[in-house]
Amino acid sequence: MNMTTVTGIPGLDYILNGGIPTHSQVVLEGAPGTGKTTLGMQFLMHGAVSCGESGLYITFEELPAMIYRSMESFGWNIRELERQNKLQVICISPSVFMNEMMSAGSTVSRILETMSCRRIVIDSVSLYKQFAEEAPSFRKAFYSLTNLLRKFQITSLLISENQSSPEGEAPVEHYVADGVIRLSLKPFQSEYRLRKLEVLKMRNSKFLEGEHAYRIMNNGIYVLPTMTMVEEMAMNDKHDRLSTGIEMLDRALGGGIPRGSVFAIDTNSRANYRYMLNSIFTKAMESNVNCVIQLSSLTNVKQFMAMMGKYNIPIRELLEDGRLQLIEFYKRLETPESVDWVSDLSGLQGEQLLDSLNMVIDKCTKNAALEGKEMMLKFDLYSIANEQGIQAALQLFRQEHKRALAEGHTYVFLCNFSEMQPEAASVIKRSCSGVIRTWVDEVYQYVQVVKSPLGRITPPMMVENIEQIPYIRLL
Repeated sequence: MNMTTVTGIPGLDYILNGGIPTHSQVVLEGAPGTGKTTLGMQFLMHGAVSCGESGLYITFEELPAMIYRSMESFGWNIRELERQNKLQVICISPSVFMNEMMSAGSTVSRILETMSCRRIVIDSVSLYKQFAEEAPSFRKAFYSLTNLLRKFQITSLLISENQSSPEGEAPVEHYVADGVIRLSLKPFQSEYRLRKLEVLKMRNSKFLEGEHAYRIMNNGIYVLPTMTMVEEMAMNDKHDRLSTGIEMLDRALGGGIPRGSVFAIDTNSRANYRYMLNSIFTKAMESNVNCVIQLSSLTNVKQFMAMMGKYNIPIRELLEDGRLQLIEFYKRLETPESVDWVSDLSGLQGEQLLDSLNMVIDKCTKNAALEGKEMMLKFDLYSIANEQGIQAALQLFRQEHKRALAEGHTYVFLCNFSEMQPEAASVIKRSCSGVIRTWVDEVYQYVQVVKSPLGRITPPMMVENIEQIPYIRLL
């Protein structure tokens, strides 16, 4: 099991899946003013104060007194920790430091041993590089440095200015170091700059990809992971969630779809969304939830029953007992008996269709209420918009969204936002508790949670077909 060293920087340890891998060497790079020194010292402070891990800060430019004064603004008393031999700040020239690192029994080595040092920050390897006359010389020196740190089993942050070769290649330290964290300032709303942190590399460790906003606060650096948005606390207070049956999707949703929520699945004709939908409704029926499903234009009754039969649920029994109701918009009923558990609304248009649909749903929800059951309902807004017009689709969505809020049922709406009017797509996205997007890019299909009640947005996950239920796996 890989051990991690907690940085103590709010948000960063979450991004790093617990912290920096212990005994690793991580380059911390950024332009002047991005907070590299602050982050480095915060890393050492947390180790010394909260983890019982002594730390060493080696600076090539600033005198210790300057660093003491700067860190006092965050309430950090570096001198007191130095008196306790928990933290030391050493100012040394790059040339002397290089010679120290290349020789056995050096002063720095003795300090590391005396302190039982577990964390170190070197500020900065950019200046260290200037004293190496050629790139091969610096590579050799940098290798020596990282090997020495590994020998002493020290977790280190190596501060660097943003640099690249004239050919645009990554600097040597990116290849040699175990990890790379980049701090940057990005233009924001023309008048401001937004601070961003990105983990470019972390050997033998998972991390949350992407650029994450951070702030320099009164007590140090605070990172806000990009997958975190304002949470809907009322939704998160619900204890139960309905599993989707797909492990990675459940994990992204904090356990599944919250009961009483409204979700949209944004897809198109190239993406096979049926396995995901079938799995969601199979798990709902296994949880004793009554279901109402509007059949899409691509799936008739026989096809639906054949597909659901693969999930080892008594589909005919559920239909005959009224625990599952199908709604058909298209004139294609195969057998007379299917009329008993299929609401045939084919041929209806406009208000007549919506009124009839409302009557069907009212009946289903009242029966569920009498039985003390909850419900999950699915509608294909994309096909409704194509057949009846976008206003009819919006009217249905608003009607059922209102019902969901009033009665606490769970809804899944199938959409294709890219082919909807922008205003209509915006209304649906804004009103839904969650949005799951699936699409095909060249030869691979992807799934991404782009909105959720937990405020999480996931990276795109690849879809793999498997032979066992639920027949897809997200990677």
